[in-house]
Amino acid sequence: MSQSTEDTGHRGFVLARSDVEVAGTDEGAWIGISDSSFTVRGNGAHRLIRDLVAGCDGRATVQDVLDRGPGAGRPVADTLLKALVRRRYVVLLDQPLGGAGAGSAPDPLIRQFAHWTEDSSAAVARLSGKSLRLVGEPGWLERVRSELDGLVPPGLRVEDLPVTPGRTRAPLLDTYPGEPASASWQAGDVVALQADAFSADELAREQKSLWNHGAPHCVAGRIGSRYWLLWSRDGGTGCWRCLRSLALAAEVAAPDTGVGALTDVAGHVSVANLVRSLLARAAGIDDAFGTADALSADVHELSVRTHTVVRRPGCACRCTESRKPRHGSGPAEAVIRRNFYASDDSDRSDEHHAEIMGTLASWTDERVGPFLEIDRDTLPQVPLGAAYARALNLVDEHGGIAATVRTLSSREAYYQAALNVLEVTSRHGAGETDPARYTGAGWTHGEATYRALLRSLPGAPSDPRTMAPLDLDDSSDGECARMARYLERRLGNRGIGGTWLGEHLGNGLCHAALIAEGGPAVSGYGACYGEAVAMALLRTVNDGVLVHVNPHHTTWGDFWTQVTAPVGLEDVSLPFAQGPARIVGFVPESGARRPYDLAEVSVP
Repeated sequence: MSQSTEDTGHRGFVLARSDVEVAGTDEGAWIGISDSSFTVRGNGAHRLIRDLVAGCDGRATVQDVLDRGPGAGRPVADTLLKALVRRRYVVLLDQPLGGAGAGSAPDPLIRQFAHWTEDSSAAVARLSGKSLRLVGEPGWLERVRSELDGLVPPGLRVEDLPVTPGRTRAPLLDTYPGEPASASWQAGDVVALQADAFSADELAREQKSLWNHGAPHCVAGRIGSRYWLLWSRDGGTGCWRCLRSLALAAEVAAPDTGVGALTDVAGHVSVANLVRSLLARAAGIDDAFGTADALSADVHELSVRTHTVVRRPGCACRCTESRKPRHGSGPAEAVIRRNFYASDDSDRSDEHHAEIMGTLASWTDERVGPFLEIDRDTLPQVPLGAAYARALNLVDEHGGIAATVRTLSSREAYYQAALNVLEVTSRHGAGETDPARYTGAGWTHGEATYRALLRSLPGAPSDPRTMAPLDLDDSSDGECARMARYLERRLGNRGIGGTWLGEHLGNGLCHAALIAEGGPAVSGYGACYGEAVAMALLRTVNDGVLVHVNPHHTTWGDFWTQVTAPVGLEDVSLPFAQGPARIVGFVPESGARRPYDLAEVSVP
């Protein structure tokens, strides 16, 4: 249906998206849609673009729209129309809206699909032979049916499956002994479940059946003051029980007074969004609502938001994943971040930072977490960068998990605050009971392995008499020595100081210990003494968290040629650890006192 975005030619029927807006400016015109905009300069730009958009009604051809304008402005109009098509503000149709050849594609559906795809007709064609199965109470089914009116093309089946309160029934795709076989299931069929028509256990059983069959489905219902639509995209994701627990744990949902009839405006908005998402998913437009798992509509604010919802550890929706032993340290080519921003950072490093920031953004959701906030703006950033991370307690629904980190840069503090919270969550979420197991999280597998190794090392020297006096200038990489001197100078102004001792460990790490005058000794570790001294100094300004210094090597492969990785590493799975985050754990051959007690990071 669509033509090349570079050359509209004079073929096809043009349809402007319904969310296109045009406004005049001092220099010309502004034109925008829900997620982008651009401006055009020129005295007549506003009127010209306004007329172009108005003419793109789905019935006019490109030639018709151009012919309606003044001849002198035709070249400009042609250029602007091509720009609108290229930016997908306007789509090209093979058949006109309301025409005889478009009988299988209702106009409202074509207009709706134009928001998400350049080929609305092909998307509609993909609905043929598929089924939408609506499972809920009769009143809810009637509301959804009403919203579907005028949007269902020939070939798409819509099946109502009423739920009678108080009557036990088999899940949609399962049967009980003596019951007739479940309806046939075809790939691409989509199910919508009304959450309030089921008890919690019944809904969990229904979802489990759908997951087992690989059936995409949406659960719709009310939690407190918001209506929610929760999509299950893959087996074991999109669990309503997890969503409800997370939403309530975030303490943002109002007391649930019962759903009753969907008579408020937010209820109507929720049903409308349900219908739109059902049709889009059935048509194979999986990214119609971005990568979000859920939509929520507020009863009072009438706002609609997208969310990424995670699975809670301990919930039955989580597939049991055995830990996989790993004998290496992960991809050797993984880049190691610099401790400070440097103008000569490589493109790989920039991509690494962008990936981390994108992942953290997807994890931060003030309503369903898992991170409620990761903030560095409210903390002083001099002389050290600082960040605070707070997450939902995904384990017992009470309290939360928080960590404050101070280190060499604000960006690095931001990253490591999140890692400390991940490590707490991973131990609790995995049901970890072995006190000798050490868990590390990282933005690469190498970093996670390094943090797990650091957690296994003592936080203070066991016997300073075995260590030798330390001279940084003679025993450290130049850049790392300068970093350690910087921290020593900055923190020395706060009365932090003493005698430095050092030793080489059998695993290839350097160990530096600060023997403070009249105070406790503190240890740090690194690939060189500069890193070890810097880590020890950072321990004096961080409480209950592990803050490491990134090794001076270029890649983790280089680092692990010097340092021996722990034996018996096992990958640990977190429900929301998508993206670059990795979590590993291991049990050392001889248990050592845990220097960084993860429980210290938990807060009520």
